[in-house]
Parts: sequence; structure tokens; C-alpha cells
Amino acid sequence: RNTRHALRCVIQDRGVLGLWRGFDALLPRVLALVSVQLTTYDAVKQQLLVRDWGNGTSTHFVSSAIASFLATVAMQPFDLVAARLMNQPTEQGKGTLYSGPWDCATKIVRTEGLKGLTKGGLSNYFRVGPQYILTFMIFEKMKAMWASFKTV
Repeated sequence: RNTRHALRCVIQDRGVLGLWRGFDALLPRVLALVSVQLTTYDAVKQQLLVRDWGNGTSTHFVSSAIASFLATVAMQPFDLVAARLMNQPTEQGKGTLYSGPWDCATKIVRTEGLKGLTKGGLSNYFRVGPQYILTFMIFEKMKAMWASFKTV
């Protein structure tokens, strides 16, 4: 129905700690995403600048598209594990399928192979890729605007 209702249901079912269910699997996802995305964006952008692409929209778009794709590849296994942990059935506040992130990842690899950790990766990229691309494009425009204000 709404966010307040969802929060109330989670707290009633699982207690306040239920709001943090899956956090131990989400933290590595965030670390993988941010570290790969930021370093790759900068590295690709520098390579394009060296190749005389210029510091314009096409450079920013290509850099952000590549960085977003590689970040999605890096975070997908963690994203999948986190989703499975958060969506597993529970009994008395404990997951019934997995005891934690490592157990979940191990069971995925055992039953689905290594490829199982990439499940949903392409659709995930189509979901988050445009957001990440826009973020970098807006960031570059804001940097340029800030630089122009500083010179006035």
C-alpha cells in the first residue's frame, strides 16, 4: 500500500532488526559497485582524452556506459545473494534456506554453477545503467558549471 505500511509489516513480522535483513550481503555489493564504477569511469575517461576525444558529452557518455556495465558485472553476484537472502522464507526471524551470504553463494554455485551468480545481470544493467550514465553526465555538467562560476 505504502512505505509506512511496509515498514510496519516488517517490524511486526521480524522486529526492527528485520529492516536490516540482508545488509551483510548488500555491503559488499555497494563496495564492488562504487569501487569499480568510480575507478573505471576515471580510467576510461583519461584514455579517451589521451586519444583526443575531447572533454565533451561523447567522452562522458562512453566512459559512464563502460563504467556502469563493469560495475554491474562486479556487483551482480552480491546483488543476487542479497536478493535471495532478503526474499527467503523465515521461521522465528531466521532464514530457512541460507544461513548467510557465504552459504547462499555456495549453494547457488553448487546447484546452478558459477554462471548462476550472474543471473539477472543484463536486466540489472538495463535497470541501473541509465541511472549511472545520467549520474556521471550530470556530474560532468555540474563540474563544468562550477568551473565557469569560479572564473567569473
